[in-house]
Amino acid sequence: MGTNTSSIHREQGNSQDDNIQGSTKMQANPSTSKGDSDDTPIFIDVEMHWLEAHWKTEYDFLQHHQLDGRKKEDRVRGRRILRGLFREEVLNPSGAKKTSKTKYSASLPYTTTEREWLDAHWYNESLFLDSYGLDACKENDREEGRRILRALLVQEKKRIEDNEKIAEVQEFFDTVPYYDHEREWLRTQWGGEVEFLRAHNLDYSKPGDEYRGRWLVRMLLRMEEEENKEDEEMRQAQTGA
Repeated sequence: MGTNTSSIHREQGNSQDDNIQGSTKMQANPSTSKGDSDDTPIFIDVEMHWLEAHWKTEYDFLQHHQLDGRKKEDRVRGRRILRGLFREEVLNPSGAKKTSKTKYSASLPYTTTEREWLDAHWYNESLFLDSYGLDACKENDREEGRRILRALLVQEKKRIEDNEKIAEVQEFFDTVPYYDHEREWLRTQWGGEVEFLRAHNLDYSKPGDEYRGRWLVRMLLRMEEEENKEDEEMRQAQTGA
């Protein structure tokens, strides 16, 4: 996704108050807004995908913001904070010039596909805008909402592609654990599976990454076998010459 998580975390601040104060420019105050009521929509899949890319789980995200995942009001407040962070990233991409905020067009009206996607996930534009601390009665907020929705659609496409890749890998490897010679190779070359996954920016705790790791190990072993075969053929050719 190319997001600079360090800059996001700097924006978050070191305490719950800092986080809320730092995001007042991009969301309604969670303590006074409708966001603390029961009608704040739960995360949709694409929002959860974005959350997991930065914090792995909703629990980690809430804990980082000194919120308690066991409390309903804290989870509601967490949804407001995350949507504010996503909104800021859309409007102010890290390291980008201010003019880049037009990356996601706001001038054009919603297409039929965009409108159907919005209605399917938020029922109507007003509820969608409210979820992101925006006012449907203000045209500037509606324009901002169009940028956010188009950014969400980009994330949705990436989420679907990632899930398809995981499914593709699972189809071949989820029922095939490592063979003894593969585990021995992992131990001698990398110190074990966890170290191998970490070296390739994969997370042992995620099934999708575990499957990707198996695919990568087997690909590397095939490449190694082919190289050894070529070396042996060259030696034989040289001996015969």
